[in-house]
Amino acid sequence: MYKMRDEWTDERMDDFRGEVYRRFDGVDKRFDKVEGEIRDLRSEMKSGFDGLNARFDSFNGRFDGLQQTLLRIAGATIVTLIAAAAGIVATQL
Repeated sequence: MYKMRDEWTDERMDDFRGEVYRRFDGVDKRFDKVEGEIRDLRSEMKSGFDGLNARFDSFNGRFDGLQQTLLRIAGATIVTLIAAAAGIVATQL
């Protein structure tokens, strides 16, 4: 079985430190890559949401027009019902 050393030499500590720095440099590179990908994805999402906002604005215009049309129809229906009721009352007198 392999026996662990009780002491580390300065040379081994320097090698260990160098290896740790090298590995952390690799981690930094991977994080930089992921950060760039996230930044790209965020800009794609923002442009997609801007397009959706424009489409919702066009829907708002359509709904406003529909609301005006429904109000006009409701007003015309009320006027027609009042006129019909007045005609019925007039014929009963």
